[in-house]
Amino acid sequence: MSLVVDAGVAVKWFVRENLHGEAVRLLDHVEPLQAPDLIVAEVTNIAWKKCIRGEITSPQAEAVATAIRQYIPILHSSAELNERALEIALALNHPVYDSLYIACAEKTDAILITADERLCAVAEKSGFGKLVRHLDDQSSQLPLHISLNKIEQMIQASERFQQTSDNIHDQLTAGKEFGIVNMGDLRPKFASPAFRILQSSIEELPENEKVDILALGWLGQGYSGTGWQPIRDRAKAQLKYRNERYINYLGGITCYLGKGLAILRDQA
Repeated sequence: MSLVVDAGVAVKWFVRENLHGEAVRLLDHVEPLQAPDLIVAEVTNIAWKKCIRGEITSPQAEAVATAIRQYIPILHSSAELNERALEIALALNHPVYDSLYIACAEKTDAILITADERLCAVAEKSGFGKLVRHLDDQSSQLPLHISLNKIEQMIQASERFQQTSDNIHDQLTAGKEFGIVNMGDLRPKFASPAFRILQSSIEELPENEKVDILALGWLGQGYSGTGWQPIRDRAKAQLKYRNERYINYLGGITCYLGKGLAILRDQA
């Protein structure tokens, strides 16, 4: 997963303020960090403000201005993002400066990591929530496009469906010496409200988030790949040929999400 960072996150690399540790951990991300080239001027301006307020020294401010370019290997032209940034700013009723970062994330198929809670809130309300993640969100430290909150909701929906499935199975096997049922007798569980909710929640996911669900499910099943990215690459290729039956398969594999997430965290 590619990450775009904004100036509020970048300045925390140099100053020990709230969420400093979370910001520093982003520097170990497997893919190079990205940002609009505006970030260089913004971070340097923040360093200047902190200097005149006495929070840092002049040499420290100069060091920030020198180092910031080295910490973000990929910078995108703000001029090329400008028109889309204005459209986003109007949709969010939020400044263009911040919207440039969202436009950058959108263009590069990345996630914007920010410490700005207000930006996260307006993005969520205006349909841009999938592109923005708060620095304090633990999934910022994981190579995921889907948020931990969505994964938790998926796990809960899966557990409700499993309860429905167990109840139907118990009814079919009641009084039988052997608990064997025909697959056709299990069709009611796939027509249940619990399964429709689970299926609908999967269908509504953006493509990259569906890939995460499938890869996490495989990881939880004990897929013996050599690492997260090869598993995810295979899941992405597999989903190119998805159909309604494959959506049902994704619904079934969600029971392994919790275990898969735990394994991914251990790997990270």
